[in-house]
Amino acid sequence: MRNFSSIETVTWIDGPAAVDLKTGVLYINPVHFDKLSNVAKRFVIFHELGHLNASTDSEEAADEWAFEHMIDLGNSNVELLKAFYKSLPFSNKAQINRAEQMLI
Repeated sequence: MRNFSSIETVTWIDGPAAVDLKTGVLYINPVHFDKLSNVAKRFVIFHELGHLNASTDSEEAADEWAFEHMIDLGNSNVELLKAFYKSLPFSNKAQINRAEQMLI
């Protein structure tokens, strides 16, 4: 499994976290990230690992990767769905579509 090359705190991303697929740098925005529960924070980290390990910009693929790996670590479906929903601001149709995909 590929890991982050480094972690940087920034405020210029619109959301809790992002990863640069080329460099492997994880960017954390504390304005958003620090408001999340511990489970939601872990989901966000696993989501970014999903982007990195699947080498994809697809939000849905990263969600699926995070969900599967966190289930393997003993998290419950309900716990993860709650964390997922708390990690998104639902400010656009794409985020609503991602949420709908998690329920399938």
